[in-house]
Amino acid sequence: MNELPKHPNLFASEIIKFTRYSKTLIYQLLERGAIPSHKVNGVYRIDRAEFLEWWEKQRVQQDFESA
Repeated sequence: MNELPKHPNLFASEIIKFTRYSKTLIYQLLERGAIPSHKVNGVYRIDRAEFLEWWEKQRVQQDFESA
């Protein structure tokens, strides 16, 4: 897996690279508000800490569902 950049505000492209999810899926999740973000001048900005919290919840949920 790719490493997430260390700066506090991430772009969708960085999330796509990190998760290896499709661009379409990431933007659908952002538009639905599933991934916590803010839109600034039409560009999604994702708080790194909030994203990592969301990502960990997804991993725990997947582990639970596959058990």
